[in-house]
Amino acid sequence: MRWTFVLLWLGACASGGRDGSDAPVRPMDASTADAPRGPDAPGADASEPDVPPECAGDAERPCTSACGSMGTERCAAGRWAGCTAPEEACNGADDDCDGAADERIAPRACSSSCGGGTESCVGGSWTGCTASTPMAELCNGADDDCDARIDEGLSRACSTACGSGTETCVLGTYSGCTARTPVAETCNNADDDCDGTADDGITRPCSTACGSGTERCAAGIFLGCTAPPVPAEACNRLDDDCDGAVDDGWQVTPFDGVAQSELSAAQPACVSASSGLDVCLTAAHRWCGGRGCYDTGVGLLQSAAGPARVMCVGPRVATVVTTTYADVSAVASSPITTANVTTRLALSASHRFCRSRGFEAGFGPVEHASPVFIVSCVSAPAAAYRGVPTSDLRARGCDPTVNPDALACAAAADGWCRAAGFEGGFGPVEWNPTESGVVCMREP
Repeated sequence: MRWTFVLLWLGACASGGRDGSDAPVRPMDASTADAPRGPDAPGADASEPDVPPECAGDAERPCTSACGSMGTERCAAGRWAGCTAPEEACNGADDDCDGAADERIAPRACSSSCGGGTESCVGGSWTGCTASTPMAELCNGADDDCDARIDEGLSRACSTACGSGTETCVLGTYSGCTARTPVAETCNNADDDCDGTADDGITRPCSTACGSGTERCAAGIFLGCTAPPVPAEACNRLDDDCDGAVDDGWQVTPFDGVAQSELSAAQPACVSASSGLDVCLTAAHRWCGGRGCYDTGVGLLQSAAGPARVMCVGPRVATVVTTTYADVSAVASSPITTANVTTRLALSASHRFCRSRGFEAGFGPVEHASPVFIVSCVSAPAAAYRGVPTSDLRARGCDPTVNPDALACAAAADGWCRAAGFEGGFGPVEWNPTESGVVCMREP
């Protein structure tokens, strides 16, 4: 208060007094100057009250803004300035007192287990985070549930025509269905293609020796081949069994019990087993030729009268050769004439003639009318020339050195061959006291 007084006094001196006159102002004494003066005291200045400072420096304190939000006021020259409204916050209120709520609030960062994004303030709440939201895993090659695994644990039902199963998602695709897959039908008595029928519509080519066809599958087995069946070979000059050979199995066939009347019908001169060798050879040759598949034959091969034994020979193993008496005589031990053509000398000459032509053996004449001489030559292995001890033939009732034309000699040669495992045989075609020769026959 002392400094206030001094200032007032100095002002008064300068103006000549408080009332504007030039009268000098009487200074106050020290006791007066130092005495307290209230507002009503004489000489006090009521326009400048003594007010202490409210704050110091740049202090701040909370305050309530004009719109009721919590603001801030700051210290200015020792006095608290007006309350400043805060920035807008996401709370649904008009924080900055501009008449609008939650305006101009920048998006903020947000995140989920799938990553980061931003979200916006709407109606006082943060919402709309753009970070991906974990969701149930889908079969799409992506980590939908954000667990760092793709398409894990995904399976679903699947089916084929064969039944039901499950399949698993792998890298965005369902695969590996465990249901059995239909396959092409095979002949196994199973429904491979799962159409409800086993072995349906399955056929395959088949064949026999006689041609081609098809067969079908039933109950796991192919059957019913439509190829021509293979019949048994018949004696008919045909390849019945389709093996490329005509009348195979019918090339060397012995016939027992041939009625003499049948032979006589073929050659009237052959009336019995005791008839001439040449006429009965002709009878056998003609009888066999009439059987359908044979070209020639040799007989009679028995030693007694009665039903005859004849060996018929087919064209695959026998070749009927027309020659002359002279040609046959050229290889014979003695010339063959009309006088001895009925004996076994002619048979021996016929055999030697065929051997000279490269055949294994031969018999004849099967026909003759001088100068024509016809023989039947036989190839191996249907024919096999065998040397036998003459004693073997004697044991069978034939001594060719004494009488080669005897009925027993034909039977002896045939019996020896049969005992050796052949179908039969004829002879002897060669003979001397120690060794003789027979021709054995069998189906090649």
